[in-house]
Amino acid sequence: MNIRIMINIFIFYIMAQSHLYANELKDATLRDEDISATELSVEYFTRPDGLYEYVYTINHPVENKGEIDRLMIDLACDVNFDPIVIPLAEGKPGYEGVFSKDKLYTPTAIHADYGSAAIYAISKSNTALWGTRMPPAENSTGFRLISPAQPGMRRYELSPDVDYDESWDFPEDESLVPDTVDFTITGMIEAPGCPGVTEPPGTSVYPGSTFQVEPENINKLLQYRLPQKDRFHVAAGTKETTLHIFYSEDIDAKTFKVEPAWMKRFFNPAAGTDEKIIIPLKKARNKIKLSVHTTKIKGTTRRGSDEHHSYKDTDVFEIRVDEKNNK
Repeated sequence: MNIRIMINIFIFYIMAQSHLYANELKDATLRDEDISATELSVEYFTRPDGLYEYVYTINHPVENKGEIDRLMIDLACDVNFDPIVIPLAEGKPGYEGVFSKDKLYTPTAIHADYGSAAIYAISKSNTALWGTRMPPAENSTGFRLISPAQPGMRRYELSPDVDYDESWDFPEDESLVPDTVDFTITGMIEAPGCPGVTEPPGTSVYPGSTFQVEPENINKLLQYRLPQKDRFHVAAGTKETTLHIFYSEDIDAKTFKVEPAWMKRFFNPAAGTDEKIIIPLKKARNKIKLSVHTTKIKGTTRRGSDEHHSYKDTDVFEIRVDEKNNK
């Protein structure tokens, strides 16, 4: 056989195999590790030793699509507490210890009932962290915090496991590929408080979806009484939901933006006010992005600063309407 013909046959074979393999790859842009139907709840009580014990339960229903990888609860606090001995989980399976860099957190011992978490610790960023692998349709309880602090409303984060291996086909623009942050839930829940800083249960506002990224004063430009988390499900057939928004005294109302743009007509932003807004739910998966700049940066005006574009609060909400057969 002519050597050129053999080479052409070989090249054709390689191209055909590559094309076949590419066709078998999963489209990475369509990945959906949704865990937004998850419900995090807590019960707390006073122990015989006078300490508070908080017990968290994760309800991970069949409507979800991804595995829950970790639960985090904020414990940051720079208030001085009286010296106290708290029962650490030293020597127990999965306990990794305390990694806080500055020790600026409410005195808290983290625990986990057997089988609830593979690892758990107080993280470098002063959060309680439990690592767990929970598939949909499983529930787990026994994520515990023990502290002298009374309940205060704290931010929590539930993150899915998002792992990309060789079975995924990536586009040239990898920004189109969803990642962990695109499915992570943040919200508010009762936990060991920080005296004079955290709000008591029943009175809190949720500062929005960005977790430990935006400066605190920027993250509070837009806050919410409803909802108290950024990703959630509603029952099949639901056509609307309520958003109760609080505008900081420091917002520049002229910079307020909403995506999708057609929804902006429902909002009337004004510094120092709040309003309840009925949000139409037109799709199975509804995403709303709100943003606003501040008028102040450390006592100066926003305009004229080279960094003024970064002094913006951005919050994203995602509301999924359950299918009828999941009711």
